[in-house]
Amino acid sequence: MTLAVVMPYLLAFCLVLIRCSGLFMMVPTLGGELVPVRMRGAVAATVAVVLTPMVEPVTCPGLLMLFLAAAGELLMGVAMGLVVRLVLLSAELAGEVAGMQMGFAFNRVADPLTREPAAVTSRMLGIIALLLFLAIDGHHILLAGLSGSLREAPVGTVLPRASYAANLFPLLSLAMTSGLRIAAPVMIALLLTNCAIGLLARAAPQLNLFIFAFGITIAIGMLMLTTSVGPSLNMVLGHIRRLPDYLTAVVAGG
Repeated sequence: MTLAVVMPYLLAFCLVLIRCSGLFMMVPTLGGELVPVRMRGAVAATVAVVLTPMVEPVTCPGLLMLFLAAAGELLMGVAMGLVVRLVLLSAELAGEVAGMQMGFAFNRVADPLTREPAAVTSRMLGIIALLLFLAIDGHHILLAGLSGSLREAPVGTVLPRASYAANLFPLLSLAMTSGLRIAAPVMIALLLTNCAIGLLARAAPQLNLFIFAFGITIAIGMLMLTTSVGPSLNMVLGHIRRLPDYLTAVVAGG
């Protein structure tokens, strides 16, 4: 077996590996800084080995076209990973808004997964959404979407389909709307609580209720968050179940 025979299959494997690497770089379970780079690379290489027989061999079209094809595959993988990120973003956004209303903005710590300061409630709801994603086999849906993307957008033909990136903006709007709807009960309850504390402090200033306002808002906020987290996460569950449709729209560019 000569190099000329092996090279098309090797190029196909490399392009599939680049798409898998871009996807796993953005997926929450494998895209964090806590996961070693070697492990992420091993998972991407294993998936690429399994999926490479599904694609046609790629002939070398020239160094420039090969570089553009690799860049397109990386962008495709990152876009598919961003779909998963945006599906889970609604829970993290709801926790961030609820944490700010409860006063947890004073207790922001660095998140080791993103290396950015995040509220405690944001990380809590984000972990719950991630566990829900794994519980309903969301990782299997993701692998099925990756396999389907090789049929919808064969390797080497991604850049002409660059319109797939435009489908991320409606999904971002949907994630922000869902996050605000999840945090709405906590926001309304804390707004009424702050109004009541303000009226009581105005009626009886000698009580000095603002000393206890911080603890009261945290207690009421956590009570509303724990009682409404079940029904609210059903919205996130619905988005996770529609993940194949989101992936198909992004890959197909429709």
